[in-house]
Amino acid sequence: LEDGTEIDDEYLATCGDYTVFTVLRPSETIKYIPQKAKELVGHFTRLLASRPNEVVAALEPYKSRLIEQLLGSIESLEVPEHVLLADSKDQDPKWFEGEKRATSKRKVMRERAKTRIKGYFYKSKEDLQKCVSENGKQCLGQLFEEFSALLRAGDHNGHYFVRGEEGALCCEKGQFLCQGTFSKPSCNSRVHRINPYGNREQLVCFSTWNLDHRVERSRSILPAIGKAIEEANGRILNARYFYKLLFTTDNLKLVHPVCHIKSEHGGFKCERAHWYVDDGAPCGDNGKVVWKNHSVRSTVD
Repeated sequence: LEDGTEIDDEYLATCGDYTVFTVLRPSETIKYIPQKAKELVGHFTRLLASRPNEVVAALEPYKSRLIEQLLGSIESLEVPEHVLLADSKDQDPKWFEGEKRATSKRKVMRERAKTRIKGYFYKSKEDLQKCVSENGKQCLGQLFEEFSALLRAGDHNGHYFVRGEEGALCCEKGQFLCQGTFSKPSCNSRVHRINPYGNREQLVCFSTWNLDHRVERSRSILPAIGKAIEEANGRILNARYFYKLLFTTDNLKLVHPVCHIKSEHGGFKCERAHWYVDDGAPCGDNGKVVWKNHSVRSTVD
C-alpha cells in the first residue's frame, strides 16, 4: 500500500474503491511516503543549518504555499488516501465504531449537520416562547411553522457537512477550514483545519467546532423577532430574513474552538428595515431577494 504495508491475496480481495497499491518484482525497491518524507526533512535541515539566511530569503515568496503543501503531506501520512476517500462501513470499519446503524460516512455527516440546525430551531422556539406575550404566541407559532417548512425543503441544510455536495463547507476530500472569528473574513491560522472523514478521532474532534452566528442568536436575532412580533401592528413578518440569519451560512460560520468568540459580537445586529415585508419593495438581505411569498402576518394589533 501507499504507506509500505505488504498485503497478501486474502487482504487484496477486501480492498475497496480508491485503494492504491504497487506491484514489485523481487529485484525492485520503492521509497514509500514515510521514507521520502524523512529524507526530505533531513536534507532540508542540513541545508538550513549550512546557509540559514539564504534559505529563508529564497523561501519567503513561497512560504504560504509550502506550508499548505506540508500540512497536506502530514495529513496524507496520518490517513492513507484510500482510507480517507472510503465512504462505506465495509471500506473503513474503524470510522464507524459507535455508529450502530450508519453505513456511509456522508450520511453520518449529513445527520450531524442536520442535528445542529435542528438544535438551533428547537432552542430558539423554546427561548422565544418564554418571552413573547400571549397575544403574540399565535404569530410566533406561524413563524416557526414557516421556518419548519423551509428547513424541510432544504433537508435541514444537511449538505453543509457532506463532501461533494454543492454548498458544502468542505473540499471534495472532506477537509474543513476554519472560517475565522465573527469579525474577520477568514482565519489567520493555517492549522485550524480538520477532516472528520479521515478517522474516528477527527470525527469526534469535529464536534467541538462551532457553527457560529455572526449576528448572534441569543443577543440579537431572538430579541429582534420578539420585538418585531410585539410591534407589528398587523404588518407581515419577514420570515425568510430571520430564517437566513438563524439557519444558513448567510450568517453562520464554521469555526475552530479557538475562533469561537463568546463575548458580544459588536457591529453585527438585525436590521430593523428587514423585519417586515414591504409590499412596495424587495425585502431582506439588503434588497437582493424578494421574499414576500414566505411571510407571516402578525395578529398583534
